Amino acid sequence: MPIVRLAPAVAEAFPDSLVATESFTPLGEPDTVENPRPGEIVYADATGVLTRHWNHRDAHRTRVTEDSTDVVFVLETLHATCDGHLLKAAVEELRDLLRPHAERTAGYRLGPAHPQVIL
Repeated sequence: MPIVRLAPAVAEAFPDSLVATESFTPLGEPDTVENPRPGEIVYADATGVLTRHWNHRDAHRTRVTEDSTDVVFVLETLHATCDGHLLKAAVEELRDLLRPHAERTAGYRLGPAHPQVIL
């Protein structure tokens, strides 16, 4: 089963290195490979980085197409204590919109106490 994690990018063995060991190909740029900076917050799975700069830069390999059968939408907030209820409402609204088109929908909350989910 795929695992999606929210974590700092993994640096090579040298802590002063500016090159992370994980790779990222930006959406719409299939011939470009970038390496997130060590400590940069990314969403990643076993294949590589899904998004950079939290979820503001999506990976090309995870783009949604007409042939997509498994899709992950990332919604986030930096102030869950203040606006977490808005995020929860947005998740429910998205799930309601997807239900007529999907066999299954689910919502998961990632954070420091729960930095990954098995899908």
